[in-house]
Amino acid sequence: MHTGVYARSITHKAVELCLGLEDALMANGRTNNASIVSHFMVRAPIVVEGWQPVAQARQLMLAHSISYLPWWKDEKWMLLSETSLLRYLRSASTRDDHAGLLAKLLQDANLDLTEAVTVEPDTKIDELLSILPVDNATKLWLVVDNVLPERLLGVFTPFDLL
Repeated sequence: MHTGVYARSITHKAVELCLGLEDALMANGRTNNASIVSHFMVRAPIVVEGWQPVAQARQLMLAHSISYLPWWKDEKWMLLSETSLLRYLRSASTRDDHAGLLAKLLQDANLDLTEAVTVEPDTKIDELLSILPVDNATKLWLVVDNVLPERLLGVFTPFDLL
């Protein structure tokens, strides 16, 4: 048998096995009302700050394949989207303009930000899904500390439950 075909076949079977194991492990969480956001959230999220250049935000999005970057701005969590970054960078008419836009600090760039939906780590999954906001177009929640809301603990998406 050809090695490439064999490797693809084994990889496919390994993925199926992992999905089956994950489904079995998650079955307990679906029947157990004690499942909370902190059990499923992605810890240590990547964030940006106003002093960082636009180029660094772009690099983080590309390197980590993420669509949104959290940013603590004006005493609340905001999200910088890849769409906003794209619109901003495509506004350049020349190569020099593009380089100038990349060099700007995030706080000085004309970027459209979206206010983030935040939840606490002990929020029950069933409760979160029942209060799912219709306007949560990002399908992303930021998990913040109960006492210090500026402390970001993780991010959570519906994908994390699949």
